Amino acid sequence: MSTATTKYHIHTGHWTEWSRGPVLGSMITLRADDGNLLVAFIAFFVTLIGTQVWRIACFALHNTFSHPTTPSDALYHQRQALLRNIADPAGGLVRLSNLLWSWRKDGKHPFRRVFPLLLITTALAAGFALASGYSAKVAMGNEVLLDGKNCGVQLQDLVSNTTMNQLYLVPAWARELRIASNYAQ
Repeated sequence: MSTATTKYHIHTGHWTEWSRGPVLGSMITLRADDGNLLVAFIAFFVTLIGTQVWRIACFALHNTFSHPTTPSDALYHQRQALLRNIADPAGGLVRLSNLLWSWRKDGKHPFRRVFPLLLITTALAAGFALASGYSAKVAMGNEVLLDGKNCGVQLQDLVSNTTMNQLYLVPAWARELRIASNYAQ
């Protein structure tokens, strides 16, 4: 995301940083407001996908554990009801842990029947928590591509110290200030 003024003629849009290669070097420079909107959309998208993957996993597990011909106990019915009704992995961790704790002494092999579900739930919750964390990495870069309208060699003896400060030191200070402000947010 670019927060620099238009004085520097920064290219907004897609560009490639060739030192990282054509795939990893693919960059997009946006205004700060547009960049924040993009990060919010990516976080929402990761959350939406995480919820849908959780629902698909619950459906598959519910069908896997369904045995209409064999007799079933109360633990079986509670586990099936939880698989049908848990909306997200975090809620699944809490409710499946409560189920395991409730049946720890009374049920027939409750640990063997509920703990694999807890492992799957933990893996999905951790995976999507990491994905949500990495969605913010999109906005971490501070590299921009300058338009080449004013490119050329600057001769030291033709440029005053004031101009040298404006050309080199002020953009460097602005970059450091932008990094610090992004860190503070």
